[in-house]
Amino acid sequence: MSEETTGCTHDIQSQHRELLDYYAGIELQHIYLEVYAERYHSLRQYFEAYYCYRHGLVTRQNKPDWAQILPHAMPSTAARATGNLKLCVSELKLPLEVMVGKLKTLVRDDELSVAAIQHLLEQELAYVRITREEWKRLKDKGLLKAMPADYYRPDAQCYQDADSRFQRAAISFS
Repeated sequence: MSEETTGCTHDIQSQHRELLDYYAGIELQHIYLEVYAERYHSLRQYFEAYYCYRHGLVTRQNKPDWAQILPHAMPSTAARATGNLKLCVSELKLPLEVMVGKLKTLVRDDELSVAAIQHLLEQELAYVRITREEWKRLKDKGLLKAMPADYYRPDAQCYQDADSRFQRAAISFS
């Protein structure tokens, strides 16, 4: 491949990344408006769209492709062993309710901004792939929509540890 062709390919990739970053910025603005208006019920779709744009999980028309989240997500040891995506589900590393709580904290502390939301999402928004049996263990332990109490205790070993709910349900990642 000639240097000219390589440069052209790089330019196209760069332009595509800029376009996805632009769309991710729009999703951040949506999230800001929804949080500011205290409409938390629709945040999941904006989180997913933002995640898709940030990770290039888009259709040919540059729309978010939620179906790509599952194969892209970090697999648990058991999910990797199954080798079958149909036996797995994607799960937010931090439950949606916890993410919303962090956004509400930004509002309470008068620190809500698009930049603050972006920082939060870059730090906390991640998906994992777990088996349906592991998902049921999370549900049975009440950890689908919540973190263990120690997650909130500054003196606890698992304080602010996003993996703590998976550890409680004996779900490991390697």
